[in-house]
Amino acid sequence: MKYNVLFFIICLFILTGCWDIEESERMDYIHGVGVDYDKDEVIVHLQIVNLGNLGTPDVAVQGEDQVTVATASGESITKAIFNIYNSAQRRLYWGHDTFALLSEEALKHNKMNEMLDLVNRYPETRYRMRVFSTRSDIKDLLKVSPLFDGSPIFTRMTDLNNAYEQSSRIKEVSVR
Repeated sequence: MKYNVLFFIICLFILTGCWDIEESERMDYIHGVGVDYDKDEVIVHLQIVNLGNLGTPDVAVQGEDQVTVATASGESITKAIFNIYNSAQRRLYWGHDTFALLSEEALKHNKMNEMLDLVNRYPETRYRMRVFSTRSDIKDLLKVSPLFDGSPIFTRMTDLNNAYEQSSRIKEVSVR
């Protein structure tokens, strides 16, 4: 009995831990996905945000870019994303992905269904993503930063309720 208790205590120290957990500082966080279509190729833009600006001004990292946009093309959305994976310096984490932005050309070539299928296939993505369409340049829209050096996660595309209270032009519709 005494040896069983000792063996149990030793096992508690040896077998506990978080060996398979991903370290947050070793990941890049995808906040938005932009999909365009040009010359029979899908062009994917991933908005990667610097989460260092989420804390108080004392904690926030100053002098660093708030948003980076990674771009690649391929035959499909999945292939274009895997082309971004090949050049990524860190693991890309999809758990903070909050919106998808599709160009008018992407919609004409039925890329919305492919985008929604991709988002629903992986459990890492958010359950409630917003989908937008635009005629503007997607890369320029993904580089937009909020006023007064605020956090890049609070823009018109991600903080819709706040914008809707002021200008209630279009109410969001759930795609579920």
